[in-house]
Amino acid sequence: MSLELSKHSNNSEEEFLISPPLKKYAKATKNYDFQIQFLKSRSEELRSLIKEVDQLISSLTTELWSENLEDVKSKAH
Repeated sequence: MSLELSKHSNNSEEEFLISPPLKKYAKATKNYDFQIQFLKSRSEELRSLIKEVDQLISSLTTELWSENLEDVKSKAH
């Protein structure tokens, strides 16, 4: 990443111009920031779905264990 220093003929002040590689970097960084935000939102959605699935698995497991326990009790008598 390099900055090119140039002097304009109509302006006595020196100013920095952004070189093409730096412009590409800035554009890529903006895109990267957008991707990070997108991935953060997706990860939140996925965490929520994982919690829901975990709760479903837990309730189904409990239900199956209780059914199996009832079967075992009925066969024992």
